[in-house]
Amino acid sequence: MPDITYDAGARAGWALIKQPTSKEIRYCRKKRIEIIEMDVSDFMEKTAIPVSSCTML
Repeated sequence: MPDITYDAGARAGWALIKQPTSKEIRYCRKKRIEIIEMDVSDFMEKTAIPVSSCTML
């Protein structure tokens, strides 16, 4: 994680966690990662990316 967030701005990134635990919330807050309370498919639908068009590797 330090390699990813090194020298990041005010926000170091985002985490898609539908129901974050208090431990996940504390960790993300400490690392300046904003939690978005939804899963990947919900996020893709909200951002107009059709889930069916994405393939898993």
